[in-house]
Amino acid sequence: GEWERGLVFGGPTRGQPSLIEYGDGVAVAYYNPQARRPVVALLSDVSTLSDSGSWRRISLGDLRYNEGHSPSLKVLADGRLGVVWYRCGPAEIEECRPSDDAVVFSYPERLLTEEERMMGEDELEDVWKIEVVESGEEALCGFSPQLMIDRNKRAWVSWQCSRRTEVGGTFEYRLESARRELFETL
Repeated sequence: GEWERGLVFGGPTRGQPSLIEYGDGVAVAYYNPQARRPVVALLSDVSTLSDSGSWRRISLGDLRYNEGHSPSLKVLADGRLGVVWYRCGPAEIEECRPSDDAVVFSYPERLLTEEERMMGEDELEDVWKIEVVESGEEALCGFSPQLMIDRNKRAWVSWQCSRRTEVGGTFEYRLESARRELFETL
């Protein structure tokens, strides 16, 4: 067959997006460097892929930070979306800072109705909860986070973090993980 192409976002992006099946459509999480925020774009009718106006976007994150790098998107066991990303630093600067960086997890407080899935732009951002999974300390922490939902409905997150070694006091990158207990439909 042939590939049908469509425009999800008509601006510069940075890093890798995350794409999943969501309901009868798809969801894409990406970093918008102009807004310095993560965005989840929803396409409920896949037959409208070539119409860029068919995508509904939800901007997430804390406006105080430059965050949303390397998002990882999944469907939680009850049908809600969950997304993790890397928080780089304060919104007003481009550089990442250990005192501000973090791994961030976000999800809607409740299942979105079909009408809400059709809403656009920032109309639903206040429905989303934001939790810091891990914060940086002396060195950068939170790179390349990945999200998984296990069969027991727990959210798992893994990421890269630079930590001081116990011997010698130098920094080295390590792979870290965390788990959040059961999600219940609200």
